Amino acid sequence: MFYLSSRFPQLYKNFKRQSTEGTSYMLFALAMMGNGTYGLSVIVVLPALTGSKQTFILKHLAWLIGSLGVLLLDFFVTAQFIIYRKNSSGKTSKKLKGPEVEPLLCEEEELSRF
Repeated sequence: MFYLSSRFPQLYKNFKRQSTEGTSYMLFALAMMGNGTYGLSVIVVLPALTGSKQTFILKHLAWLIGSLGVLLLDFFVTAQFIIYRKNSSGKTSKKLKGPEVEPLLCEEEELSRF
């Protein structure tokens, strides 16, 4: 359940800000590849089984729901990257204020500019 619900905070944050700035699409692309190949491997192995296919599916159901469910949510994140890409190109001059964009380490002189 934790793995399946791990994308909801990111989806909500992107929706609330109407931006995916600071989010690595490569991370989501690699996660999509991993979850997709795992789900596909279980589905491909299924016809070759000599035993009970229902037992096999029930044994792997939690992992299938987790991987394919997160894959579905990653498609929504991908859609946000596509949709909000247009928004971020026009708003790059607008500076965001808040702890998410402030530098962690800086000199006193640099801090006064922010």
